Amino acid sequence: PVLRAPLRLAARASLLLLIAAPLLAAQSAQSARSAQPGPTAPDLFALAKEAFLSNDLASATSLLDAAVRARPQDAERRAWLADAARRTTDATTALREAREALRLDPCHSFAHEVVASLYNPQFAHMELQSDDSTVTHLEQAVRCDARNGSAWMSLWVQSLRHEDGAAERRALEGLRTSGILTPSWLAHGRWVLRTL
Repeated sequence: PVLRAPLRLAARASLLLLIAAPLLAAQSAQSARSAQPGPTAPDLFALAKEAFLSNDLASATSLLDAAVRARPQDAERRAWLADAARRTTDATTALREAREALRLDPCHSFAHEVVASLYNPQFAHMELQSDDSTVTHLEQAVRCDARNGSAWMSLWVQSLRHEDGAAERRALEGLRTSGILTPSWLAHGRWVLRTL
């Protein structure tokens, strides 16, 4: 009788475990499922860039504005908003957002390029036109990121406007090493030259 009590207790414990095991496993699986992240809401910034690259600037500007409000310390988002505003001729917003991007990240190549575009006498409003500011910001853009082929292209155009052969050669070398001159772009350029 002394041995039977522990055996009965062990048998009952085993029986309880057998009954409870499937319930515990189901509960554990449910906990694991609820701990996993569910489908996330679309990333505002990704949607904004998609609209921008599709040339839907109205949607892009609205989405970029919301993306900036969601993360106001993000220089990249502000630079994209600045460029969208520039392209929709809202120079005030463009300059404000580009300057804020540069305050957050003084070496943000894209933001420097946007500011340069806003000062560029070829495109700028009369009150913003400044050759010196254009070149200064373009130089800073390529200093911050030598792979910024778009900034090198603008520097090349500036060198042509000023008939500066040394600056032209330097910009062409920057264009070459930036990787922006893809085979398809070069083929298109040759086709344009042939038609001319």
